[in-house]
Amino acid sequence: MRSRGAATALLAFGSASGEEGPLARDEQELVVLRALHNCKAAAAFQRRAEVARRAGVAETVIGRARVGAVAPGLSCRQAALLAAVDELHEQRRLRAGVRSRIAGDLSERELFSVAVLVGFAEAVALCEAALEQPAVLPASATRDEPKPLAA
Repeated sequence: MRSRGAATALLAFGSASGEEGPLARDEQELVVLRALHNCKAAAAFQRRAEVARRAGVAETVIGRARVGAVAPGLSCRQAALLAAVDELHEQRRLRAGVRSRIAGDLSERELFSVAVLVGFAEAVALCEAALEQPAVLPASATRDEPKPLAA
């Protein structure tokens, strides 16, 4: 991105929202990957998939992010996360039917975290499309070591 300060702020926001959120690291990556897929941000998806791999996210989970909530092999919770991502992307809100369908799998705090991560991913995709160049993560905004996945 041309504006290094703005890029740093956006990417630091995304990093902080994940670190402070209630979702496990693999769930965060699933949400962000699905949001980038929905935005048709192929290059950003590939870069994020590499981040997910380094964090220990299985290749099958990365593949399921492309397919969505109907992907075979998803847990009920993963399907709920992907349904929430798709609903937020398509409708910009969670309609009552979707909320009731996923209510048993995701808390309000987790749904809020999903919304923040979707917003972050969509902002990255929009900035990259507008500027026609990738968002480069400055060294100061990177994590030295990925956090271990929650069991």
